[in-house]
Amino acid sequence: MSRKLVIVGWIFASYLVGVGGAKGADLPCSVCAGVRVDDPVLALDALVSKSKLGADDGLFLAWTLPLDGTAEVDSLNDVRRAGAKPWLRFVFHAPQPLADNLDHLEAELEELTRLVQGSGKDLFVQAVWRPSAAAIDVRDHASLIKRAAVAVTGASPDANFLNGPLEADPESLRALYREEVAAYLDLIAIAPGDDMRAAVATLRELDPGKPVVHDALPMPGKAKMTVARVAERAAAGFAVTFFEGGAVTAADLAPLRWMAREFRGNLVLGVSPGLWFVPEGEPV
Repeated sequence: MSRKLVIVGWIFASYLVGVGGAKGADLPCSVCAGVRVDDPVLALDALVSKSKLGADDGLFLAWTLPLDGTAEVDSLNDVRRAGAKPWLRFVFHAPQPLADNLDHLEAELEELTRLVQGSGKDLFVQAVWRPSAAAIDVRDHASLIKRAAVAVTGASPDANFLNGPLEADPESLRALYREEVAAYLDLIAIAPGDDMRAAVATLRELDPGKPVVHDALPMPGKAKMTVARVAERAAAGFAVTFFEGGAVTAADLAPLRWMAREFRGNLVLGVSPGLWFVPEGEPV
């Protein structure tokens, strides 16, 4: 793949102002990408198929863990040695209302503490809540976010904490933020929706400077489209864009590895009939 990549279509540079250097999590890149996988051990072969990423290359590898006592995080250091940044998605199943199910919640929080403790400073921890009820009560959700954040920071003070992907709806976001969750979040994750720009604009108003995560897009079939999707989300104000990789292959990871190595998240913009992405310091 060429070091210079033309992405056809208009993406205006003004939307990227303020993406880098955001308050909250200390990200390894100004515009980052990641992939959610079914099994991190199986993904390692794809990740190191040609060469390992460097310590300064910014590529997140995320996987989901239950809080039922069956999970382990033995693969964390293997992921780090392969050059990726580990991103753990812990799933809570405590039913609603939480006030009637505190024993269940406390058991899950204790398991979260056990798994996070001593996991390292570059860890990203995401609390995903899947109660049995279809509609999540906003006050219960805020309570779970706060209690999970306290558990994570108590177990690993350098870990970065964020919520499970929120609905990309300005009114829903405002309702959650009225419960004063901002101080507990290092990043904010939102799911794909109809008006992502409105959701990001609302978060900028409610929680200025906090990195926003797009969680997650389907993995495109073509490498150029993967990079294009990250560019589009960055232009909309996202600091991190995740792809749903499942049983990811080396071909799936190739464009993300290339971005992580060549750009390290540093995108230099030149506006023409399209958008050029080149490594910093190189001519267009």
